[in-house]
Amino acid sequence: MSIRKTTIFSTIFIFLFNAIIVLTYYRFYLDNQYNKELELLTNSYSTKLESVIEQIKKTDDLNSLLDEITKGTDVNIVLEDSTGNVIYGVKNNKSYAAHSIVEYNKNTYIISYSDSENVKISNYLIIQNFVIFQVALGIVFIILGMIFANSKILSPIIKLQEDVKQYKDGIKPLKRKVKTSIDEVQNTFVDLVLSLDKEKDKQNRIIASISHDIKTPLTSIMGYADRLENAKLSEETKLKYIKKIHNNSLVMKELIEEFDDYLSCNINDSLKMKSIKISELVDILKEDYELELKDKNIKFKIKTTCPNSYVNIDLFKIKRVFSNIITNSINHNIDKENKKIEIEIYKRKKDICFNISDNGKGVKEEYLEKIFEPLFTTDPSRKISGLGLSICKQIIDIHNGKIYAYNNNYGFSIEFILKEKK
Repeated sequence: MSIRKTTIFSTIFIFLFNAIIVLTYYRFYLDNQYNKELELLTNSYSTKLESVIEQIKKTDDLNSLLDEITKGTDVNIVLEDSTGNVIYGVKNNKSYAAHSIVEYNKNTYIISYSDSENVKISNYLIIQNFVIFQVALGIVFIILGMIFANSKILSPIIKLQEDVKQYKDGIKPLKRKVKTSIDEVQNTFVDLVLSLDKEKDKQNRIIASISHDIKTPLTSIMGYADRLENAKLSEETKLKYIKKIHNNSLVMKELIEEFDDYLSCNINDSLKMKSIKISELVDILKEDYELELKDKNIKFKIKTTCPNSYVNIDLFKIKRVFSNIITNSINHNIDKENKKIEIEIYKRKKDICFNISDNGKGVKEEYLEKIFEPLFTTDPSRKISGLGLSICKQIIDIHNGKIYAYNNNYGFSIEFILKEKK
């Protein structure tokens, strides 16, 4: 459960729990206490009222007697006749009072007695008890809240902070059993660390490969240049060495350009997307490869079952995908006697599938999973960088597509899938 949900549910729970505790406290304690106070007050008022009635029976001047009893006190005595008219005092229905009937001068009166001071003291005690209880309950909730926050929020955060500090010192963090959203953050951090380590290893391999791939032709260039400078050579030999230098320079140029392409394919903002009809894309591919492959004695065939469908692509980059795959087939997989490359474009549900196949010897099964990895190549001389198919995968990835390779019945195939544009 997320911290936000935990906080909301905890707040609601505390509110409801507090309400239940307060209502229970009121129902089983304050209410009983109030009834007891009320009973004591009733008995006290009744006793005092009986005393007043005895005095009334003995006096000849009722008003003077009542004035004398109430003078300088909080005692309130109200005298009403049988019709409800107030004969003496001020009637207050909001205060509690003891009531009785008294006979005076052959008339019947209703007399009530109340003592506001006693009521104030009783209410004050009840309110005081309630406030003390509520404060004590609030302290308990604060302590419980601090314990909960420490165990569920603060401790995991502190552990995460320690893992971050330790990672700076080279100590890798470990995943935790997910109990809170902080644990999810911790596990996400661990995944990020693993991803960063893999990326770091990948960059180190790329740097090592760049160094190795460039060092070989560069060493050759330096060797031939030294010979040209220091040895007495015939014109024929000089031209031969110059040609060697030129060829190795071209190899270096191609390697560097491929590395540049590999890096540029990581930048999604460089995409220039446009909607293109499959039939138009077929015409472009025919124009690009028919004559070139015919000159190399390679049979080239392209067919589609969805000429009226559309895809949204960066045409330049997708053309680079076809170029890298076809070049890869020509250099490694194509049959030397009966050269053939076929492109098939078809629709599957909401996807457009592009299948490029050759009739070569295929690829070893253990290489199929590695074939799109950067710098992977089966060429022991490493005259190629091993980035061609990796660039293809990057381009398809930034198009939100999928690409995979497999051995078909007569050779090798690479297929990539893009979403159809409606």
